[in-house]
Amino acid sequence: VGVLAAIAGFAALIPSFFGPVAFAVGPVRLSISDSFKPLTLAIVFLVILACTSSTVRGWARARSAFGFYVIATMAMFTLALGPTARLLGEPVFYKAPYSWLMVLPGFSDAFRAPARFALLAVLTLSIAAALAFQQMLKHARPAHRVVAAVCLAVGVMLESWSVPVRLFEPPPPLEIPHGVPREAAIMEWPPGVYEDAAAMYRTIKHGRHTVNGLSGYQPPHYGALSAALADGYVDAMVPLSSFGDIAVFFAKSDPETPTDVAAFAAETDAVALGDTATHIVYLLRRRGEATPAGMPATTRRVSIESSIASESVRYMTDGDYATAWGTPAAQSGSEWFIVDLQTPVTVRGAVLASGDRMTLFGREIAVDLSMDKTTWTEVWRGKFARPTVAAGVVRPAQLDVGVEFAPTEARYLRIRQLGRSREPWAVAEFAVITAP
Repeated sequence: VGVLAAIAGFAALIPSFFGPVAFAVGPVRLSISDSFKPLTLAIVFLVILACTSSTVRGWARARSAFGFYVIATMAMFTLALGPTARLLGEPVFYKAPYSWLMVLPGFSDAFRAPARFALLAVLTLSIAAALAFQQMLKHARPAHRVVAAVCLAVGVMLESWSVPVRLFEPPPPLEIPHGVPREAAIMEWPPGVYEDAAAMYRTIKHGRHTVNGLSGYQPPHYGALSAALADGYVDAMVPLSSFGDIAVFFAKSDPETPTDVAAFAAETDAVALGDTATHIVYLLRRRGEATPAGMPATTRRVSIESSIASESVRYMTDGDYATAWGTPAAQSGSEWFIVDLQTPVTVRGAVLASGDRMTLFGREIAVDLSMDKTTWTEVWRGKFARPTVAAGVVRPAQLDVGVEFAPTEARYLRIRQLGRSREPWAVAEFAVITAP
């Protein structure tokens, strides 16, 4: 086993010195293009060699607690490397052990930080060190044990001593005008990583609900909202007012605030509540918001062609929200795809779903119909930010938005993306709504 480990280790060095190589051993053709695959074999052989060694077999026969915690430490550190174990940025495992855990419920999506296994590794390592310390000083005099323990404790303390860390000044409290209802949620504009963190910190002082949020999980509706506001679609805030009043605080320090305030006042029914030293405040009253139609229960078989990335259009109708057709670059307003319904049918709507690509919805969409793919009639046009946020509240996994128009007979349907954004455009699923 040791010889096999040495051979595999040598093979792992070949790509680094000579590049990819291929050769034949009789009828068997072998190739080595990456180091991590033979390195994985070398590690596996070394593990087998270690597990069959006299030391490990002795631990097993004696049911050694020390041996158990040593092996547990190595296992925990290995799992902490995650599904793609890397060293100095380079992969060292073909299939790291954590990837085996990912076939179990929870490990593929719920437990998002494999590095947490390092906490268990620290625990098991500490226990192994304590057992080793006890064994080493088992025959020492009591006074010598005390001296050794004190020296060890001082060494641990010095090794873990941290230098002073510079901390940022906490954000100042938010001044809330008297006209803001007590039950109104607070939205600090513009959203962003620092801005959302500051808004959450300020809730400690004012004790109100906040629309802003920052954590390891981003709700689909908030991701869509942040992307929409960044592109100037200020009415995307309106769907959230279905939960209650929202007091929107526009930061005076943001150079875009005058433009955003003017657009917000023009495109929503929000009322001005005045200014504070740092913010301009508007109140968006609670209002009902129509939920956009979602994906129909049954979908029609169609064929699709697109202006770009035609090789992936099949993902729009594969029934899987985890796959998507998408543009490789930012939305320019010239993207389109055409759907062939195979035969003329009466069409009354269409549904576009973004799936988990919460920021990649088309900013402005137009729907055209045609019988011959030459003469087109536009039957719907509108902004997609507001209905996408509304869909994210009720159908976060699908993020599907349906548009409806007067029933019209057609064979071809064309979707045009007319907006501009720094984000690409992606469609996870698409469906046509036909008349019964």
